[in-house]
Amino acid sequence: MPSLEKREESLAPALPPSETRPETKPSPIKERNKEQERQDAWRRRTTTAEQYQKNLKPVWIKDSAPQTQSDAYLWEHTASLINNQDPALFRDIPERPYLLLFKPTQAPEARTTNKTLTQQQTEFNQINQERQANGRSPAGVIKPVEYAAAQKLFTERVKNQSSQPLTNLRPLDSATWSRFIDLPLSAGGGVPGGDFYPVYRRLKFDRGDADDPDPRSGFRLSVRVEL
Repeated sequence: MPSLEKREESLAPALPPSETRPETKPSPIKERNKEQERQDAWRRRTTTAEQYQKNLKPVWIKDSAPQTQSDAYLWEHTASLINNQDPALFRDIPERPYLLLFKPTQAPEARTTNKTLTQQQTEFNQINQERQANGRSPAGVIKPVEYAAAQKLFTERVKNQSSQPLTNLRPLDSATWSRFIDLPLSAGGGVPGGDFYPVYRRLKFDRGDADDPDPRSGFRLSVRVEL
């Protein structure tokens, strides 16, 4: 009895020797339309500036007492990216629900700090080359909405899973800040970033100088796992 593979081959229409199967290539127009549809879908569910400011506050406990917080600060350039639904805000984010994997350390990894923006982007590429060599999946850079959600959800989880009342719980980047190195710069060369500013009691989406190798400023890697 012929194998299934051979039977399937025998059912395929034979082409005359003078003919060859035409090579099919994806239509550039169809590809552009698919990308446009994907971006439009994301725009319909993109987090608004108001949600950044009011709905994504982390848990902050100091001396055993929960701390009240002000609305998050949004630098005008970051607010403009959000209000204009800039594609960079959701580039590389899956369309389906996904898990965001990242290290919830208080500060960004040391190897990403004390560098200019160009040096950080070079370091990011180097990290992914190392990951590829070690057979690991490529990493991305955490996005602003992921950062805000991680601040809120991580601190809530630490509080809820603690077997005893917490004395202190600080949001991430209470003395450092994380750059979003894959977002557009402002006209003045400012790099969008995020941190928690205890003095003003709020999450802050501010800026840094692209040419400033700030020892407190790094970037956070993330891996997205589509469900």
